[in-house]
Amino acid sequence: MDSGGQRDRGLDLFGGVRWIDADLKVEIDPENPQLAGRTLDVGDDYLDAMLGARYTWAPSDRWRITARADVSAGQTEGAWNASLMAHYSIGNGGVLLGYRHLEVELESAGARTDLAMTGPVIGYAFAF
Repeated sequence: MDSGGQRDRGLDLFGGVRWIDADLKVEIDPENPQLAGRTLDVGDDYLDAMLGARYTWAPSDRWRITARADVSAGQTEGAWNASLMAHYSIGNGGVLLGYRHLEVELESAGARTDLAMTGPVIGYAFAF
């Protein structure tokens, strides 16, 4: 798609890797003294190949809105990410506001874990 020669507008397809460092520690401490307590401590690193797309449009000179989605697979059982971000330009950077959702399926030491991280994103982007 032609974005008028501007690199921060239009459709972008991308590929790369997603690295996840997951640590999970669960302590079971029953109140009944006849039951033994246990601790599950699982930690591992996962490296996936990732493919995605993002589309950025500019409703005005200062505002840009970006929708992004990607999927990855490899050492995880699969992951996907979706986000919608608004960028307001200020001088040599801008304020970012948005929402992101990431889901990952992991398997480590025979335990299967489904992670979901959802919530708002607030930040400042520096332009060089």
